[in-house]
Amino acid sequence: NSACILLWGHTTNASWPTQAMRISRAVNRGAKLIVIDPRPIPLTKKAALWLPVRPGSDGLLAMSFLYVMLEEKLYDEEFLLQWTNGGLLIDMESGRALSGDMLWPAGRSDQYVIWDEQRGHPALYDPETLGADNRAAFSGRWRVPLAGGREAEARPAFDLFKERVEQYPPEKTAPRTGIAPEVVRRTVRLFTATRPNCYYTYNGIEQHADSMQINRAVCLFYALTGNLDRRGGNVRFPKPPTNDVE
Repeated sequence: NSACILLWGHTTNASWPTQAMRISRAVNRGAKLIVIDPRPIPLTKKAALWLPVRPGSDGLLAMSFLYVMLEEKLYDEEFLLQWTNGGLLIDMESGRALSGDMLWPAGRSDQYVIWDEQRGHPALYDPETLGADNRAAFSGRWRVPLAGGREAEARPAFDLFKERVEQYPPEKTAPRTGIAPEVVRRTVRLFTATRPNCYYTYNGIEQHADSMQINRAVCLFYALTGNLDRRGGNVRFPKPPTNDVE
């Protein structure tokens, strides 16, 4: 059901032949394929784009993907609002999200704090209601009154995320990744515009020394397309009930 498929460090013909067959069928019916791999794997011949990234620089490439996505506003704003923690206020002193019990007047410890951009003051965010009564601001800097009379300087998590991503424009990472900036931009535009899309990563990045941070960047890039858990996207199927192995 996918219209665009991204393979990152995954040689399907060697490690998952049935998946390679399904991808080939999808491409034959018109789906776009993007391959990121230093080597030309068999499916590269069917790919709309092949990015031969230099080994060890996948994290930089993923961060440049995010740079382009944020710079050109190619992310799904509604998904960002409803399904991420991007609007939660972060205490700049502790680096942790503010919770309701820290505010004055106090809320509950299981509630988080956002800046209500419509009313212009901090508000409690209940994940159960997905913020139905207010709309979180995703950029800005405010002084938030806390219990005990002190104030916290706070910023939304998404604002801090953007600040980190701004350090990785494709023009800056190209000498390390070997991928030209225009190719990075073309890849991000194709993947975000061709919906629904899906991705799969494997040993190429999963067994790298920095695999956790690389995967975080790739997961953030994919999640912000808004295709997570949608038909044709990366779907989380319910697991069958099993007895605890212990």
